[in-house]
Amino acid sequence: MQQCPNSEVIEFEMTEQGLERLRKKLQLAFKRDPNGKPAVAGPGKIATSKFFEGTETYFLPKTCNWWAAQNLDEAGGPIRVSAAIVADNLCWQGRKHGKLLASQTTMQDPL
Repeated sequence: MQQCPNSEVIEFEMTEQGLERLRKKLQLAFKRDPNGKPAVAGPGKIATSKFFEGTETYFLPKTCNWWAAQNLDEAGGPIRVSAAIVADNLCWQGRKHGKLLASQTTMQDPL
């Protein structure tokens, strides 16, 4: 949380089965290098971050926000995927249904 001071961190409660579904989806989401580790695509926006190669193709409306919402929904999280195309709405839903652990930004309710 200290490394990304302008980010929100939201915690969701979910069942162990839901968490296991999310773990499996995340494992399948990364391309692997010859050693079986997630393939790094390049450096991230801060010194300690990286971009990783994925196994899926993204397009509008299937964005990273949609992807996150879909995975949270499938794991049992209270997220409406169709309303999560943009980050503001995804975060608004998260704040509404989850526990806000960290926030340095002030966002308006998008609805």
